[in-house]
Amino acid sequence: MPRVHVVVRPLTTADTEAVLEMWEELRQYTGRSGALAPMPSEARLRQVMAEMDGDDSCRAVVAALDGEVVGMAVFTRRPLGPFMEARVVQIDYLHVRAAFHRRGVGRALVAAATGYADEIGSEHVSVNVLPQVREANRFYAKIGFSPLAVRRVASVSTLRRSLGLEVPVRGAARAGLLARRRTAIRSRATTGV
Repeated sequence: MPRVHVVVRPLTTADTEAVLEMWEELRQYTGRSGALAPMPSEARLRQVMAEMDGDDSCRAVVAALDGEVVGMAVFTRRPLGPFMEARVVQIDYLHVRAAFHRRGVGRALVAAATGYADEIGSEHVSVNVLPQVREANRFYAKIGFSPLAVRRVASVSTLRRSLGLEVPVRGAARAGLLARRRTAIRSRATTGV
């Protein structure tokens, strides 16, 4: 299939619907780790766009083919580590719609991150890739990314249990605690927080 010209441009309010759809696709695509991708919310997206307006440390972009938005990514300038002066451009939420894989959209988004890195004087670009997403891991390795570290994530409740930090709760107090936790989870699910 011939490659077509991909246009990568800053995210605008006109892209809201397409980006929300892609965020939902991203959440579904990442399976169990979907909780690490934000819930699609028009209000939250507009808020983030307003916060990023004029902020050169962060850039949200979309990729379009023939005027149709088919990919997205967010680039953030950040330190490589807490005690390091070197700054990297971190690529987050890079997503290409499945029907547009292998058409150069992912490469165009990474090229845009590279251009952003040149623009702000960063010598490195980094990306977090879930280990179970083999296609993405192969894509990044093929274009030159290599592993730097394995980032592991655990919920606070899991750590409390495994480290023995939870106080054993018995009887009615346990039922009340479980009810409060379920209420908090439902509340987060409905508010998107």
